[in-house]
Amino acid sequence: IALQAAEGGNIKVKAKESLNINGKGAAAFAQGAYDVIEIASYDGNKADIIVVGDIYSNGKVDLKLETKDSSLVGAAVMSENAQINVTLGNGATWNVTDDSTVSGIVVNDGATINGGGNALTLNKTITEKGKYAITHNGGTLTIKNLTIEDVVKAYNKQPANDNGIVYASVLYSSNSGKIFIEDSIIQDNSNTGDCKNYAIIDVTTNMDVKNTEFKNNQSSYMGGALYLHNKEFNISGSTFDGNTALQGAAMQTNSATVTLDGNTFKNNVATKT
Repeated sequence: IALQAAEGGNIKVKAKESLNINGKGAAAFAQGAYDVIEIASYDGNKADIIVVGDIYSNGKVDLKLETKDSSLVGAAVMSENAQINVTLGNGATWNVTDDSTVSGIVVNDGATINGGGNALTLNKTITEKGKYAITHNGGTLTIKNLTIEDVVKAYNKQPANDNGIVYASVLYSSNSGKIFIEDSIIQDNSNTGDCKNYAIIDVTTNMDVKNTEFKNNQSSYMGGALYLHNKEFNISGSTFDGNTALQGAAMQTNSATVTLDGNTFKNNVATKT
């Protein structure tokens, strides 16, 4: 293990120019509930950080990769009440080497997530209105060969008079960037509650989707799998199967330009009568 925090330990690694962490198995391990590891650039800098090895957490690990030459090659493994927060920016890459669990991923000015056929999920139900598995804040986000599954968002009226929109659970984006999703599986995710809980992927950003399966996703309002707003969307060679919503069981659009080519839609159910 390259970095291990134990017995209330707090490790802060701040890189000024470059940093290479190679754990030959485990790169970082926050052993106990009160142990914290932070890996990031020094304040005001954007260092090249390369992390090779898995991230383990029973406490809290914050990993911030903010340059195009920064990368994580490994998996994220955590207990139910722990945290692993991943920030990817300016073209950073995560090559996922095994099934992984995180608290959330924030993308600033672009990133690539290469799934390698592995699965990504969250460690607990999302109960906050503005929290998502992946938050895209701009730039080009590319997701390849990744299964995103079992992400659950259950937001009810808080306070009692809150009946507003609750966006997404898996992916939320509203900016001038671009999203590519390729050769992936998005399955068994939900965004439900007694507000206007929209699709699991809610995007106001140009997006291309290729050869991807959307299966058994659910929202309690509009768009079971996708809610697409205002921009241009190209979806090809993809399957929408068993998704449900009040309306727009597979997909809901709002002033969007959507081009569909060679897709399959089956067993999607809109419950509004």
